[in-house]
Amino acid sequence: MKQIEIMKAIINNGTTYKVTGEKGAFTITEDVNGKIKMFQTSTIEIVDAEFGKVKYANKPSVKKSTMQNEIDYKNSKTAKMTNDEWEAYRKNIQRNVKSDN
Repeated sequence: MKQIEIMKAIINNGTTYKVTGEKGAFTITEDVNGKIKMFQTSTIEIVDAEFGKVKYANKPSVKKSTMQNEIDYKNSKTAKMTNDEWEAYRKNIQRNVKSDN
C-alpha cells in the first residue's frame, strides 16, 4: 500500500532532497537513501513535492518449534559423521520408524 505525501523539497542536479529542518542559514535535507545534506538557504529554492510513503503490514514472527530445533541439531551432527557412524545412525532411524508403525 502506497500513500502520497506532499512535503517541502529541494531539487539539485536532478536529485530531490526532502527538507527536514533548518539550522541558522542552512537547510537540512535528506535524500531517498537517508543521506543528510545541508544547503545554504539563500542559494536554493524550496518547492512542494510528492513523496511516496510505503507501508508494510506487520508479519507475525515465526519461531521454530522444539522439534525443528532438534532436527537441525541432529542434521548438523550427521554432517560431521564418518561412513560407519552414518550407517549406524541410518539403521537406528529405520529401527525407530519400524517400531512406530
